[in-house]
Amino acid sequence: MEQTEIREVISRSIYDNDLGFLAELIEKLDIEIGITLMVKGLLVSGMLVSGKKYYTQVSEQLQSSGEAAKAISQYFSAKAENFGIEKPEEAEFNFLNLINIAFLKGDGQMGEVNGGRLRLKLEEVDGYILGKPSNSQ
Repeated sequence: MEQTEIREVISRSIYDNDLGFLAELIEKLDIEIGITLMVKGLLVSGMLVSGKKYYTQVSEQLQSSGEAAKAISQYFSAKAENFGIEKPEEAEFNFLNLINIAFLKGDGQMGEVNGGRLRLKLEEVDGYILGKPSNSQ
């Protein structure tokens, strides 16, 4: 009987190292920049921010949305407080955090999402443009 060798396969999608560098820079310096992303045929723009800022804003938004949302807000508040506690060299920068987001609508205009925030896996981005469209705040 023939023995079959079992090998571990580690798979990971490819992502743009330059965009990964920007994500890391945003986290380390806690700055924000305008960016437009191409994601699976969808165009989305917003301000690229740190995870701490993202979680803080989500928590604050939920605070004003009723009692049940306040309980959920505590989870996001704790995430904001603990974000970045690990040493930067050990941290993985796998997500992009956007606030003030807008999507390209069928009429060719950017439609803003009131209070919209987006957390997106870095490997899902097909392309990007630094900056936001002029008809998007």
